[in-house]
Amino acid sequence: MHLLLFLLYFIFKFQFVFGILTKRQDEWPNNQLIESQGRIAMARIPLAGNSTIVFMFQQMETRLEANIFFDSPAADGACLSWGIGFPQIVDGTNDCYFMRGPVCRDSIFPDVCESGFSNISACGAFYTITGMGMEQYNPQTHINLFNFHTNVMSLGPSRQHNILLKSIMVVYATKNNPVQQIACSNVVLGKGSETNFTIKASDASNKAVHKYGLALFLAPILYFIGI
Repeated sequence: MHLLLFLLYFIFKFQFVFGILTKRQDEWPNNQLIESQGRIAMARIPLAGNSTIVFMFQQMETRLEANIFFDSPAADGACLSWGIGFPQIVDGTNDCYFMRGPVCRDSIFPDVCESGFSNISACGAFYTITGMGMEQYNPQTHINLFNFHTNVMSLGPSRQHNILLKSIMVVYATKNNPVQQIACSNVVLGKGSETNFTIKASDASNKAVHKYGLALFLAPILYFIGI
């Protein structure tokens, strides 16, 4: 009798946890299990002087569309360069930690904001823009700085050069400070626009569900063996 009750309990809890996981997948379109078309992703990088650059991406059927927005309340931006596809940032900051290695460090020269990257593919980047002058923009508030589309990058694991959770590195210089700033941020999935973007929930919630389900599964086992 106890064995029958245990089996019934196990089946019920399995269906319960499976239902939670299925619901989470249904709540978010374009998840890893289906085609990546329609996905939206963003990378937001804070810069000196309360300036910000935002990269917005949308996966289309045959290409990836990108829009880059720049905002500088003080209008002191002088130069911007960026590269897409660098290693993932893992510490939650905007520090380009991979620059500490000699291969990447030697590719970033003191004047790279104006002169451009050199052999940056050694660090993983596969798309770069260099030496974009900002002084022509006045004011510099919410500028749609650059647009492009490409089939070299994508937002899908089954596509070429997936940039999800890869990082973007920005090199920035202001009018009053020629010393360039280097900052990075990951490309993350989400919904919304450059000013109102919601990042997709991380896998942490799914891990919590797995842990909860495991506890439910183990409880009757421990009970029946007398632990």
